Amino acid sequence: MKAFKQFLILLAFLMQAGHCSAANGLDAIDNQVASLLQESDRGRFAYGFSNWVNQAKASLAAAEPEKLAHWKPLHIQQMWLPDSSMQVFSIFKPWEQNTFEMKWLVRFVYQGKVRVCDFSDEFKVPLVKKMAADSTFEMVSSFFVNDHNRLESISLQGVTSANHYLGCIDLRTLVLFELLHDRSFEGDKEALLKELNDRLMVLWSDNELFGRDWSCFKRMITLSTADKNMRVCTYLVPTQGFASYVKGSVLLREANKINVITLHDRTAEIKAPERSRVSSDKWYGALYTDLIETRYKDKTFYTLLGFKSNDGLVKTRLIDVLTFSGKKAFFGAPQFKQERKTLYRHIFNYSSGANMMLRYDEKLKLIVFDHLAPSEPFFTGQYQYYGPDFSYDSYRFEKGDWLLETDIDLRNPKVR
Repeated sequence: MKAFKQFLILLAFLMQAGHCSAANGLDAIDNQVASLLQESDRGRFAYGFSNWVNQAKASLAAAEPEKLAHWKPLHIQQMWLPDSSMQVFSIFKPWEQNTFEMKWLVRFVYQGKVRVCDFSDEFKVPLVKKMAADSTFEMVSSFFVNDHNRLESISLQGVTSANHYLGCIDLRTLVLFELLHDRSFEGDKEALLKELNDRLMVLWSDNELFGRDWSCFKRMITLSTADKNMRVCTYLVPTQGFASYVKGSVLLREANKINVITLHDRTAEIKAPERSRVSSDKWYGALYTDLIETRYKDKTFYTLLGFKSNDGLVKTRLIDVLTFSGKKAFFGAPQFKQERKTLYRHIFNYSSGANMMLRYDEKLKLIVFDHLAPSEPFFTGQYQYYGPDFSYDSYRFEKGDWLLETDIDLRNPKVR
């Protein structure tokens, strides 16, 4: 009996020590923020934060909900989303006179496990009489309900001015994107992808949400036309190793209705991609980074720049064309005119260890890019040995086509 009482006393002590440890862990990460905020060098701050964030994520994930509810940090701002298991923890680091860096973490429960994702943003506040209009900030939450779906929004506002600085239209979509790219995620990836697709469909198909800012989803690139009536959204889905495929949609606003054209990546089924016109159901999938609008004879042409999967040896970039027939979207068109051939899209393959410049120069009205060549002549056709050779080529839009110009001088872009 005496031994049993001693066991109960020991058990009670261990439980109390565990609770104190959890509380001390939370207080410790708050105290460490105080030191981080004193750092004046950006590099040391970034290094200090990278060390801090791993401990903070572990402490927040391990903390019991009631402990978090009673935790009152001095240097970390926290916010619960009403009727949600999600919590946001943020710190604000001032830099120049009106520049602030926000580091924030989201704690949430997914597939029965507590998870924590971290994010980073930088923003500027307006100056009033040479002073920053805001130096303190607060997170506010709101909801958008559509039929049986609910998006959970957050917004960063200045305490003094109530100016809006940053926001996210749906916090859960944001963290689902992070889990999708987390190589250590061991849950049901297919269920995750389905929920992400379902939430994106709510975002894409609602007319009220169509005009909102979606830039918080850094894992998804959203491109818009000048008239704001079309958007192209694409994002990568990692698979094994370096491999990935692409998902996305083309969104067309017609009156008060959004036509969502879903894109299905069928790259492996397209045997001659540079000479193929494909539909949205058999798409040569790419993560698009730029949308170029050109006109000829009252017709608008949509040209897309993007890149595909890096398989560890070869990177792929491309220039493609988006056209419409009725309410269907098609990719690829015989518009890329070279000296002896015409391409439906231009594909660039080069070494995964190299970097290639491919961009649209608005001032010059040219698509400019590095010329790629093998490191040695006997590597011709082996693209893992290709890279820029310090010369440049371009495409110039004329009469509905893109005309190739080789070996251009970007300081005076004329054909040599």
